[in-house]
Amino acid sequence: MRKKIMLVAALAGILSLGACVDDKESASVEAIRNAKAKQLEALATKYNAEAEAALIYANADKAIKEAEAAYKRAEAEAMQAEADQQKLLLDKAKEMYALEIEAAKAEAQAAIAKAKKEAQEAEQALLDAADERIAELYNVYAREAGILSDLNRQLLNEKTTLKGLQADLVQAEAYVKQQTIIHNNTIAQKTALLDALKALPANDRAELEAKIEGYNAELKPLYAEVAVKNDAYTKANDAYSDAREDLLPYYGSTSSVKLIEAVKTLRNDYSYSLITYVDYDLTDNKSIDQYSLVQNRVTSIKNSLTSNTVYYKEILGAATVGTTPATGVYVGLEARQDAYKAALDTYNADKTEGNRYAMEAAKAELERYQANELANAKQDLEDANARLAEFNALVATFTGADLTAYNTALADLKKLAEAYEAAEDALNEVYNKISDINDLKNSVSGILAGTTDLPKEIATAELAIATAEQAIANLRSVSDKETAIAYAEEEIAILEAKIAAKKIIVAKAKAALDAALK
Repeated sequence: MRKKIMLVAALAGILSLGACVDDKESASVEAIRNAKAKQLEALATKYNAEAEAALIYANADKAIKEAEAAYKRAEAEAMQAEADQQKLLLDKAKEMYALEIEAAKAEAQAAIAKAKKEAQEAEQALLDAADERIAELYNVYAREAGILSDLNRQLLNEKTTLKGLQADLVQAEAYVKQQTIIHNNTIAQKTALLDALKALPANDRAELEAKIEGYNAELKPLYAEVAVKNDAYTKANDAYSDAREDLLPYYGSTSSVKLIEAVKTLRNDYSYSLITYVDYDLTDNKSIDQYSLVQNRVTSIKNSLTSNTVYYKEILGAATVGTTPATGVYVGLEARQDAYKAALDTYNADKTEGNRYAMEAAKAELERYQANELANAKQDLEDANARLAEFNALVATFTGADLTAYNTALADLKKLAEAYEAAEDALNEVYNKISDINDLKNSVSGILAGTTDLPKEIATAELAIATAEQAIANLRSVSDKETAIAYAEEEIAILEAKIAAKKIIVAKAKAALDAALK
């Protein structure tokens, strides 16, 4: 390329001899300058997208750590509460923690989809304007940066799962199933890569270049598909999260489901032990508490509330009717009425200062009694009746139409959870296709650039398959929470080590590409 540029410059010089000096650059020089500008602009966009992806993962990690810190603070505060409230606060903290780490993961997934699409568009712009050497160096960089991005995504998922295990949001059995699926996917992907690598024509440059063009053609619609699948994933996640939150009986939010509002009031205003719950499985990985009444506690509290109404009714009593004498507070009321009437009669008969004072004192005592003892007795009975009526109404939400509405809401949430996971799987499926094609494309590019040893590449794929198979075998021994946590922590340590090493490789590939573009 350098010789061609020099030849063009020499010819331009010969043709210009004897002619007027022209400050304008030749068309070929301007074309080279423009091509280089396009390369640098596209590469800057690509680098920005990669940097944005790194920031997204860092922010997601930070959000998860903040959610964990908030959960631990809530746990500590809950331990200071009384027994009934303690259970309520711990349940609330756990459910909020689950929603927050799920939201952090979903937000990162959506943001990464956007960044990857922008990076792919920049990549195509760069390759369209690049010469052979730049393209080769770029493909080396893109391959290593892509691997780093996948490792970061795996790390985020593993960290999210670990937090779930530690907080009892994810059970060991579900973790084993989830990890087995991941490793089986790796085996399938690497087996396909291995077969493709073995079929590569290592010495046929034209055919290898044609394969790269074919890979690029396959990638273009897949990146367009990412945008569509990501939009569906985001909407499914929002719908699931909103519906789930509507079925959580915690203060600070209002549920549209009457039974959930009843759970809140019964737990907080009557007794936490009135409500029991079981796991309602939404998917293999997700569940939510399904609430019901503890009937013997309902009977006990209802009897107690009924007894209160009887007690306060007896306290209030009734006025004299015919030959039936007054009872309760009315005994004292009628005594004060009689005393006031007698004092008034005496004063009317003999209006001395002493009689007036006695009459006013009797009247004041009657009014005081009416405003206090009588009014309080009436209010106490009214409150007792209202509390019993409220309790009966709350209990009634666990039957009939209200119970049907609750069960329907649970069934709808199950569908939304399934749709959410299906949308996530569909998005990941596209990512996996892109990753598979990029693996092949980058291997071919490496062979063309002389940076990839095909036998070594084949051996690496074989090692990845063997490692995944061993991981599945190791998972068979994971049967409880503690073992699952230890396994997840080991996976995280391995991923972090791989990421640290890969960052160095990416930096070197980036430096080589930058140097070539200067």
